[in-house]
Amino acid sequence: MTELFSRRATFLTSEFRKLGISSSSQRYTFSTTTGQRTGTNAYAVLASPRAPGNEAIVISASWLSRTGERNGSLNLRGVAMVLALAGFLKRKVPKSIPRSLLTTWIGYSLWAKDIVFVVSDGYLEGMQAWLAAYHGSFPSSLTADSLTLSSGVIWTALNIDYPGHSLSHLGILFEGSNGRLPNQDLLNSFQRISQKEGVPVVVYDHLDEPRLNDFSFLPAIIHNNLEVQIYASQARNIVRQFGYQARGRPSGVHGLFHQFRIDAITMFAVPATGPHGFHAIGRVIESTLRTTNNLLERLHASFFFYVLTGPERFLKIGSYLPSAVLKFGRIPLGFAVSPPKNHKRREVGRGAEGQSSPS
Repeated sequence: MTELFSRRATFLTSEFRKLGISSSSQRYTFSTTTGQRTGTNAYAVLASPRAPGNEAIVISASWLSRTGERNGSLNLRGVAMVLALAGFLKRKVPKSIPRSLLTTWIGYSLWAKDIVFVVSDGYLEGMQAWLAAYHGSFPSSLTADSLTLSSGVIWTALNIDYPGHSLSHLGILFEGSNGRLPNQDLLNSFQRISQKEGVPVVVYDHLDEPRLNDFSFLPAIIHNNLEVQIYASQARNIVRQFGYQARGRPSGVHGLFHQFRIDAITMFAVPATGPHGFHAIGRVIESTLRTTNNLLERLHASFFFYVLTGPERFLKIGSYLPSAVLKFGRIPLGFAVSPPKNHKRREVGRGAEGQSSPS
C-alpha cells in the first residue's frame, strides 16, 4: 500500500514538472490508537511573477472524497481539476500576441501571490501532515518529511471535492475544527461568482427540496405551504452547522486550514447527470482565485461568526445572542435568589441542634 501511495505522488509531481512548475512530495505517518496511517502528499508551487512571494493561495484536493471517507470513493475529478488549473494558470503569452489583445487572452500571468497546489493523500490526515510541516508545528503522533518547497503566508485556500462525472449544484462547506469559521466575505464572493457563471449554490449538499415526509401527519395546507418548506430547508442547514460545531469536527479538508488563521472553504460538486461539468466549475474557481488574488490585506471586514441558513441568507450573532444570554443568565440568578436545597437542610439541622437541651 505504501508503494502505491508513493507511485501516485511520483506521477503527480512529474505532471507538475512537465508544466514547468516546481513540485515535490512528502511522506507521513500518523500513529493512532487503532494503528498507523501512512501516505504521500504531492504539492507544487507556482511562483508569482509580480511579487516576492510573501503571500500565497492554496488550491487543494484530497485523494478521497468526503462522500467516500468511509467507503473509499475517490476524488479523481478533483485531483484532475487541480492539474488542469495548474496548466491553465501557468500558460504564458506568446510573443506573437499583440499587446492590444492581452485583455482577451485567457492565459497570461497576473498573479500577485504564489499559488500552491496540494494533492493530499487520504482524506483529512494528508492535509493535516502537510499543514503541520508547512507551519513547523508537528503533533507528537505525526512523523513526516519536511517540505523542500515553501512559500509565504497563506491567506486563503480553496479545496475541490468533485466525486461525480457531472454536477447540478456547487455545495459550500465552511466549518473548521473546534467551530472556527472563515470570514464571510469569502463565502459571499464564491456565491456571487457562481451565480454569475450560472451554477447554483447550495449549503453543504442540501438541494432545494426539503424533506417533510416525516411530518406527514400535518394538514395538507401546512405540508404543501411554500413558506413552511423554505423554513424546513433553512432549519436543516442550521441543525447541520450546529452539529459540526458541537462535535468540533471540520466539515471538510478546508477546516484544517482554520487552525492557522487561513480562510478556506470546500467546493463540493453535487453529483448529477448534468448540466454542469469541468468547464463550469473551472470558471468559478478561476474567478474566485482572481478575487482572492486582489486582496491587499487579510479578510477582516465581515463576520467571523454566523449561522448560514441558505447560500444567500444568514443569521448574524446579534440576532440570537441575546436569547442565549437570557437563557443561560438565569442559572446564576437562580442560585442567587434561591439557595440550594442541601444548604437549607444544613441550616435546619443546625437550628435543631441549638434548640435541643442536653440530657
